[in-house]
Amino acid sequence: MAFRQIKSPALGDNSVLNTKLDASAVSGQGATTALVDLDTLLVHDSGTSTLKKITAANLIGSFDTADLSENASALYFTDARAQSAVAADIASAVAAEASIARAAESQNATDITAEETRALAAELVLTNNLATEVSDRTAADTALDTAYKAADAGLQTQISNIIQNTDATALNSLAEIVAEFQSSDSTLTAAVAANGTAITNEVSRATTAEGVNSTAIAAEAVTARAAEQANASAITSEAATRLAADNALDTRVTANEGDITTLTNGLAAEISATNADISTLTTNLSAEVTRAGLAEAANATDINAEATTRASADTALDTRVTAAEGSITNIISNTDAAALDSLTEIVNAFTNADSTLTGAVAANTTQVATNVTDIATNVTAIAARLPLAGGTMSGDVDMDSNMITGLGTASASSDAVSLAVMQAAITAQDISVYDTDDLAEGSNLYFTDARARAAISVTDVAGNGLASYDSSTGVISINTNESVLDLTDVSDNAYTGKADFVLQVKSDESGMELADPLAIFTSNNRQTIPGDGTATTYSLTFTTDQANSMVFVGGVIQDPSTHYTINSSAQTITFASALPVGTQAVVVAHQNGLTPVLTSGQVTTDILAADIKAYVQGSDVSASGATTIDTFNGVLYRSAKYIIQVDDGAGNYETREALVVHDGTTAYITEYAMVYTGTDLIGDASVTMSGNNVQLQYTPTSGTATVKDIATYIDV
Repeated sequence: MAFRQIKSPALGDNSVLNTKLDASAVSGQGATTALVDLDTLLVHDSGTSTLKKITAANLIGSFDTADLSENASALYFTDARAQSAVAADIASAVAAEASIARAAESQNATDITAEETRALAAELVLTNNLATEVSDRTAADTALDTAYKAADAGLQTQISNIIQNTDATALNSLAEIVAEFQSSDSTLTAAVAANGTAITNEVSRATTAEGVNSTAIAAEAVTARAAEQANASAITSEAATRLAADNALDTRVTANEGDITTLTNGLAAEISATNADISTLTTNLSAEVTRAGLAEAANATDINAEATTRASADTALDTRVTAAEGSITNIISNTDAAALDSLTEIVNAFTNADSTLTGAVAANTTQVATNVTDIATNVTAIAARLPLAGGTMSGDVDMDSNMITGLGTASASSDAVSLAVMQAAITAQDISVYDTDDLAEGSNLYFTDARARAAISVTDVAGNGLASYDSSTGVISINTNESVLDLTDVSDNAYTGKADFVLQVKSDESGMELADPLAIFTSNNRQTIPGDGTATTYSLTFTTDQANSMVFVGGVIQDPSTHYTINSSAQTITFASALPVGTQAVVVAHQNGLTPVLTSGQVTTDILAADIKAYVQGSDVSASGATTIDTFNGVLYRSAKYIIQVDDGAGNYETREALVVHDGTTAYITEYAMVYTGTDLIGDASVTMSGNNVQLQYTPTSGTATVKDIATYIDV
């Protein structure tokens, strides 16, 4: 570091040479790169223009952080920077908490889904168990019916045995008794004739019974066909009802497209209900067909069994008649008492057994009557069944969730249709195939320019004709050519003598007025509070806060928060301790909110008063050769002071001060306090006149350098 000798103001241009700056030019002067506290420096006293000595410690001690520029890598502390430093941590913590909350919400959603899945699975198990129970009950009913039929068949076998048993073990059947009676009858012809009559009667009865059965079967077939026809009619009617409902739905869609969502939902519900009804009808019809088939098969089996029984009885009877004819001679002529082999003996035996035979016949008659009743019941039950083809149902058919399938193509309005046909018809009438051109206008009106314009109006409240509206074009016209003074809530009626005034709300809040800003921003409040040695809180006669107030006790300014606090909402001041008796506190405050605040760059040199001279920093200038770095008007200013900073772009820097003065023709300069970081100065400064302008120029020793300066000027 080197110091240039201070030359007298009389020195001219280029009067100081580089050789004067060399360390060897001054006796005992050497270069150094470091200082200790007691090292002494020579500095220029700008007040007396003389050199003074100062130690390095005193030089450094005369500065603080306010004089030290802030470096980007070592910033000073500010509230804003502290808040910015923790803002990221706060945002991170909030984000983490939000993430935790979202994770918890996601877990809740997962748990809800799991619970729903478990509930559905449990419902499915209950449904399956119910289906199993229904199946078990059906199987039990079937087993009970089978057992009942088996018991009935056993009873029939016993009755047949009583009537037809022909074994030789004992005389224990009606057939044996008749045979014995006939073999002992003295008039065989009468007995044979009686047998013939009985056979004829039996054939007639069997024929009649078969006719009755055939009639019953035919009636059952007619009834079944009628039931099937009724079922078909019911399905057709249901389809017609659904078609009518669909037509009504289409009508409603056409009438009011705006309600299409509701109607679509209703149609979906109706389709679902119809499908459920069709499914129920299909299930019931299938069950009825199955039951009717089983009943007809059972009837056919019973008829075949009856015919077989009758044929077997006829064959057995013929066999017994043939055997009886071979023994007629012996029966007629035998009169010995060795055995029961004569008519007389048979008559006696018959007489003895008459009471037993009468009881058996009575029992048989009762059983026959029971059988007749059962057959009539079966015929009635069969008559109520629906045939496999044709027939008309007289009531609802429960399809038990089954479906009717295989429906043909419908041609008549009463024909049933499949789900595919119905869905195709509904799709053809879907809302997507229509637009507003197809929907008649109802109470909800379509938009038109005329309607929009008619719905708008403008009221000229002031009645001064500044606002108007043309409903035919929809244009609203506002005449904005109105002065603030024309407003009804502004009390002033002229601008005369009110330059730079501003609008403010009047003190009684009744309107606006033009006011002098100096009166607004320089108005202060003052209140004196006498101490009583007891109270600490006092009411203020004006509204203020701690930022806009100063408090003095005994003439000593007090520290906010430490000595007092002001509650602006309660309009009170509270001291840390009671004010002693005889002591006064004085509160001085700007009117709340009236303290002016200057923004960055708001104060410029043209705003300063003429007698206030400030340094103005110029912009960077790239200098190569003699380059003008500043110019001032010599008509306005006689002299100037500069602080110049130079950067050669290679890491070397230089600063210097210069005083400039002119006489209207020639400009003069003196430079001092030169400091540089390299091995030599980067260049030199000079001045020249260009017309009335004074130009400060800088000439680099070599290459290009970046130069900037700050300057202040003194008036002529």
